Amino acid sequence: MGRTPGHGENQLEAFEAAWSQGLAVVECDVRRMADGNWLVVHDPTMDRTHGLACEVAALDGVAGRAWVAEPPPLLASVLARTGSGRGLVIEVKPAHGHDADACAALAGIIRQAPDARELMVISFDADILRNLRPLLPDMPLGFLEDAPGPDPVGDLSRLDADAWWPRADAVTPEAVAACRARDFPVIAWTARHDGDCQALAALGVAAFGSDDPVRHWHMLRKTWPAETGNR
Repeated sequence: MGRTPGHGENQLEAFEAAWSQGLAVVECDVRRMADGNWLVVHDPTMDRTHGLACEVAALDGVAGRAWVAEPPPLLASVLARTGSGRGLVIEVKPAHGHDADACAALAGIIRQAPDARELMVISFDADILRNLRPLLPDMPLGFLEDAPGPDPVGDLSRLDADAWWPRADAVTPEAVAACRARDFPVIAWTARHDGDCQALAALGVAAFGSDDPVRHWHMLRKTWPAETGNR
């Protein structure tokens, strides 16, 4: 999971390229617009990626704007291309206004995906996960952490979440072992170098996000420990 070299960040062409080159799962970032739609974009503003001095939360649509790059896709457009081995992790970015009503709208969009079994929703925001759990009872939810606490298993249990997503350099053998003992997959973010990938594989994580996912996937295919699932 991660960016696809040679393609725009969070763009449809990037997801298509990753899937076509062998990745089973890619990751996107989503934020809610003023019109209620969910946009696939990382930053809270559009200036870095699309040259538009505007907050995502203030957008009332993407048509008719002077984008300096390909317009950002709506989540529904990305979801429509999933299924049949084309998995997607949806990171819901924390933001003011992502309340219960916003989460209900998001859940409605996600439920329209061709195959919900190939999706996972993740967030740093525990309240977002709590709001989504009853709305998506069968959807895997992942708890992202930048500075993990001492009890990831307890945190996941309290949130009724399914997977732990710690920062790569915060992963410890003890935490991985504790999560695996309770069948919580550990999915680390973000591997930036070959050595990072090898170290995470040695720790026994189930998967990890990568800045160069296609290269790292091919690099690890023959060496990834079999018990981690080769994902």
